[in-house]
Amino acid sequence: MICTVLVGFVGFKIAKKLKAPAPAMIGSMIAVGITNIAFDYAYLPVVIKNFTQVITGAFIGVQIKKHDLLQLKSVYKPAILLIMILTLNTFIIGSIIHFGFNIDYTTALLSCVA
Repeated sequence: MICTVLVGFVGFKIAKKLKAPAPAMIGSMIAVGITNIAFDYAYLPVVIKNFTQVITGAFIGVQIKKHDLLQLKSVYKPAILLIMILTLNTFIIGSIIHFGFNIDYTTALLSCVA
């Protein structure tokens, strides 16, 4: 577990030097992902994963203000349209993949989810 965290920290530092967007997330994910593929070592207990998700959710929730909620009135129509188009796209492209390449229908649909 310590090795996983250290590799993630190094990935963060490298991404920060390269001025990548969200370096703590992107740099850490790339560094741990690459080294885990190479050495198959990465491990974090489920408790830590859950704790991290709770903290992240709380952090995002704290940043929502009343003004943000009032703005939802102007975005709900485009959001519904976007969801409908993405759903339609999933079924059309998924069907093409299913019939064109003889792949299981569920797998074809899941490969097209936005």
